[in-house]
Amino acid sequence: MKTRNIGKSLKKKGFEEFSKGKDHKYFYFMKDSKRTSIFTKMSHSHDEISDKLQKAMSSQMKLSIPQFKTFVECTMTGEKYRKHLEENGHL
Repeated sequence: MKTRNIGKSLKKKGFEEFSKGKDHKYFYFMKDSKRTSIFTKMSHSHDEISDKLQKAMSSQMKLSIPQFKTFVECTMTGEKYRKHLEENGHL
């Protein structure tokens, strides 16, 4: 899974990028123009993410791995993702 595609999906669906240092990009989910506790991070130096990192990112985003994949593939909309977070008590 390409990091470029993940970054685009995150930004399109309510996440905002905050770079911290040279190693990682942090993406925080925004609600009402405010940063929430939902975040994930990616390395600047990799073009693809491993299965292990997909598992970590999906956990950070409060999704299962299949849900994470549908999020990145744009099958899950930003609105559906927000609703998922609210229904599961994460927002």
